[in-house]
Amino acid sequence: MADWLLALILLYRPDPTPADAARYASIASDMAAVVEESGGSDSLALTTLAIAIHESGLRAEVDDGRVRGSGTDVCLMQIRTHKKRADQLAADRRECLRVGVRLARSSLAACRAQPWTDRLAAYASGRCDAGQTASREIMGIRARLADRLSFLRRAEGGS
Repeated sequence: MADWLLALILLYRPDPTPADAARYASIASDMAAVVEESGGSDSLALTTLAIAIHESGLRAEVDDGRVRGSGTDVCLMQIRTHKKRADQLAADRRECLRVGVRLARSSLAACRAQPWTDRLAAYASGRCDAGQTASREIMGIRARLADRLSFLRRAEGGS
């Protein structure tokens, strides 16, 4: 899983610096580990990567906590929380991803009556009746990532 996550990241962020390439490999490894430890599937990994791309652009200064959205939106997954917890998430990428995976699953379940493209509304806004625009953007990224993964697997002769 980490290999194809990295391949997708590099398709999204081509021609990285050596430092960024190493960080992207670390992100892919951490993301795969978190998804796998949560019993997740390729689908959850694609959703997690799509959220990270949408929320942070995988930027180094967001990844390490130097830049935060709205003051307490932190880490690759842009988790909104209180300052102490934000500091913890900024210091621990895997914990950031764990929280993001839990929130994504919660949103998908809570918003299950919504169209598929709107089921991450609660992730984006805290409610299923708001955040549809962000949810649709994330799900659009996810769909493009899934298409690219399918292409990569066909190209290598896999499933």
